[in-house]
Amino acid sequence: MCSCLGQVHFGLKSASFMEMHSKGSNVSIVDTRGSVHRGLIECSASNFNVTNSHGGHECYCLRDKAPDPIPEAEHCANDLGLSFCTCWGTVFYGRHKDPNTNASLGFADMLQYGWTSALSNGDMMCTETSFDGDPDYGHEKQCFCQADPVYEPPYPVERCAAKEGDDCECSGTVYYGRKTCPFDDVPLNYIEMRDYGFNSRQIEGVIQCNNAEFGDPAKGVAK
Repeated sequence: MCSCLGQVHFGLKSASFMEMHSKGSNVSIVDTRGSVHRGLIECSASNFNVTNSHGGHECYCLRDKAPDPIPEAEHCANDLGLSFCTCWGTVFYGRHKDPNTNASLGFADMLQYGWTSALSNGDMMCTETSFDGDPDYGHEKQCFCQADPVYEPPYPVERCAAKEGDDCECSGTVYYGRKTCPFDDVPLNYIEMRDYGFNSRQIEGVIQCNNAEFGDPAKGVAK
């Protein structure tokens, strides 16, 4: 298998990438970004629509270059399941650990391996499904945030009712949704709650936190 989030070039086995391309029109290219391959493809003639594949063949990976100059970015999350990166700007996703020392990689060092990025407007889950594929198959990943300098933070969100049936006092928007994680029964924060479905209402004063006021966005579980 070829782990590559970018262009994979399939051609005759050669001493180098440039030599492979110099051997004529026998090079076939597949972009592995997106829903079909997501960064992983078998290096075989059938995957590159090559019918005349006599002789040895190999694959080369052509990834995006790291930004130049390297922008300022801060570590915001590790890919540990339900881990969110809070970022208004660009989130970079790539390898977490140095292969020799097992120490966490800094941003510039991470970009020397496979990486990808996506725009974020708040909280993005630091996992392969949030991006266009897996940039470094088989390795732990992490996320860095390059903040947008013109971003203006939104109004803060606070818990106003700890359990279903309690009163919530608010001057703004009240969000109503699932209370705990379905996997470990740990209370969800605001961003996590939104991922499981929610209803909302504009309120000036007090409202009871129940299905009668909001409808039921998560049937059969506590809100």
